[in-house]
Amino acid sequence: MDFRVRPGELEEDQLTALLESYSARWPTSLFMGAAFASIIGSLVLKSQKKDLHALFIGQWAAPFLILGLYNKAVKQHGSDTRHDHGPDPRHKHEHGPEHQKPEPGKSPITLLPASHWYPLNWNDPVHDALRRQVLAGQ
Repeated sequence: MDFRVRPGELEEDQLTALLESYSARWPTSLFMGAAFASIIGSLVLKSQKKDLHALFIGQWAAPFLILGLYNKAVKQHGSDTRHDHGPDPRHKHEHGPEHQKPEPGKSPITLLPASHWYPLNWNDPVHDALRRQVLAGQ
């Protein structure tokens, strides 16, 4: 049984949509500025020997940056792409011109040679012994 959630299967609730509609109006630089202010404030407090306060203020930089990323994602992709960008993504559509589709049996994807994905150091005695066994057919 497959329990994965595919794009467009579930919708966000109205509270989330409401919060995102307000937060999307805020510039992303607001969150970046808050993160830098947190870092600078932490440095100032640390220089004043207020270590616990410096730790508390400094730990807010990461949440501000994460909120900035979330804000940016909402601006670029919207709350619910199913409602914002046309047809239901669960329906498969053919995209692209015919000349861009790969021919059956001919794939542009090739495997790297074994020396690239499993590099051995032939100067290492263990690897050299392995190489000799392989070459001897053992």
